[in-house]
Amino acid sequence: MYPTYTPVHDPTAVIGRRIGAYAIDVFIGAVLLTIVLLAFATRETYGSLLQAQDVCAEINDAPAQHYLSASRPIATCCSGS
Repeated sequence: MYPTYTPVHDPTAVIGRRIGAYAIDVFIGAVLLTIVLLAFATRETYGSLLQAQDVCAEINDAPAQHYLSASRPIATCCSGS
């Protein structure tokens, strides 16, 4: 008869390492997400506060599909087209 397998160490002893690896993975993912978001972010400047408020009001009043299409970017929403 063959001897039975006995674990050399406690199999739950790796929980700390797995939690540490998960934390490192989350950190790397957060850094990559931040880099991607910053790479595609844009900033619009307006001549006055009233012009900026008008743009915000127009965006808030319009349906979402209106500004999510590639044919009409947000930057041209007040150009009268």
